[in-house]
Amino acid sequence: MRLLLGLTLVVLGCGGSGEDKWTKDRPEVVDAEGVVTYQNEPVEGATVVFAPTDGKHAASGLTDSSGQFSVSAFPNSEGAVPGSYKVTVTKMETPSASGGGDGHGEAVAAPKNLLPAKYAETANTPLTADVPASGKTDFQFDLSD
Repeated sequence: MRLLLGLTLVVLGCGGSGEDKWTKDRPEVVDAEGVVTYQNEPVEGATVVFAPTDGKHAASGLTDSSGQFSVSAFPNSEGAVPGSYKVTVTKMETPSASGGGDGHGEAVAAPKNLLPAKYAETANTPLTADVPASGKTDFQFDLSD
């Protein structure tokens, strides 16, 4: 019983700081938030990806019903590493399964991006973001055809 209690205390003590071998060497992250609109309307359910120009730490997030997003570079940690990014925005529609069949042998349509293709690839996107060391919470990405 004492051994079990001792092991429990050791395990609890190791996890209390929130830092582990995976998190202790991570770079600092700062707030990186903004809004995505398309044709002057907020875009809900879009994936926003900050692709670093130095290739080190990408960050991503999803837009809510008002088009607002906040990106995360690491799990359980909001924010992006300060630096320069190319930004992609996609909103994928997954076709629903047509009824009637048993699902076997039926062709499944590929997901479709509902936003202009020029925002889907880092090679082509005109969107950029510079995240300063102090963070930035007012990125505005107004998408158009």
